[in-house]
Amino acid sequence: MVIKLDHKSVLCYVCRTKEGTIDMEEPGAKKHVIELDLASSVEDFAALVERATDVPVASQKLIFKGKTLQSVNTLEASGVCDGSKIMLIGRKHAAEEEMQMKEVEKVEKEVDVAEKQLLELGKEIDGIEKGWLEGMQKREALGKLSKRAAVATEQFMRRLVKLDALEIGAEHKSARLRRKSLVVRLQKLLQKCDQGEERLQRLLSNDGSS
Repeated sequence: MVIKLDHKSVLCYVCRTKEGTIDMEEPGAKKHVIELDLASSVEDFAALVERATDVPVASQKLIFKGKTLQSVNTLEASGVCDGSKIMLIGRKHAAEEEMQMKEVEKVEKEVDVAEKQLLELGKEIDGIEKGWLEGMQKREALGKLSKRAAVATEQFMRRLVKLDALEIGAEHKSARLRRKSLVVRLQKLLQKCDQGEERLQRLLSNDGSS
């Protein structure tokens, strides 16, 4: 993606899709790579572009073959394929909102790490449910997994509190939308934590009754 800056401070990006990725280059040869499938929605693509370029989704205009891409469609349904060019026109965040966005992004990165840990936890629970461990090994593993599940829940709760504490003015719509999106994501992750703890409790109960 090549970034050009005109006299009106409107940023123009040209995206080239290649084997499920979009390469971007900024002035100074800084390069980003966005990984996505052509089956992804334009809305999902726009969110990834915002993370990479700091151009808020609300300010983006994605143009393909002279027409604005519709957020409800997929890239593939919009005719985008390997080698296609997509142009993005938009403005970056204002200075104050930029600071707020960085705070939200900081929490977002912390959530990314915690989510990976939760996925690993789920895989280990899967293994125990499939009978990979027995006896004392199983009981010890369940005890450790229960502690990790509790830690994961606490981590996500702390991120929610941190987001709630951020003071974002009503005029900064992009930052507020970004925070709201992350809050929804955290709520879903907390539901997964609850489901994981329920699975662990069932395994512990079954182990105790056997």
